[in-house]
Order: sequence, then structure tokens, then C-alpha cells
Amino acid sequence: MSEKNILSKKELIALIARKADISKKDTETVMETFWELVKDSLKNGIPVRYIPYGSFEARLRTGRAGINPVTHEKIQIPSKKIPSFRAGKALKEVLE
Repeated sequence: MSEKNILSKKELIALIARKADISKKDTETVMETFWELVKDSLKNGIPVRYIPYGSFEARLRTGRAGINPVTHEKIQIPSKKIPSFRAGKALKEVLE
């Protein structure tokens, strides 16, 4: 693992490739395809569920009043969609 005990994208791809006995290039292609499909689904309002590990969905963060930290002016922050991941039972049980 890299410094600060964070598993980087490069390290994750290498570990998956070794465990699945496939090339790093093929692993990277699969991983990039997975993320493209998740992004496209969320963009189109379609949640992605991978039972029992978790689900991705787009959620609406409502607009709110805020304060500009530099000028201390009150501003209105617009609502926007944000990605969300909710861990499933199997993933939660790993940490118990």
C-alpha cells in the first residue's frame, strides 16, 4: 500500500489482476468500464445496486442559504444532484 495506508487505483488494479489471474491492462479496462456504466446510469437517474455489497444512486441536495467566507455576504446555494453510495449488509458485516 502507498503512504498513509491508502489503496491507490494502480495498486487496486494490480491486486485484482493478480487475484483474478488476468492482465493489468484487462483489469483496468474492466474497472474503467464499470465506472463508466455507473456514471451513465446515475446520469440517467438509474440507481445501481450490487446486492449484497451496496448501491449507488443520485440524490438531490436541496438549495440552501450560505455565507461567502471572504466577503461574509449571504448567498443562495442552488440545489444539485450528488452521487451517493450506501453500503449493503455484506460490506457492513466485514467491519463488525
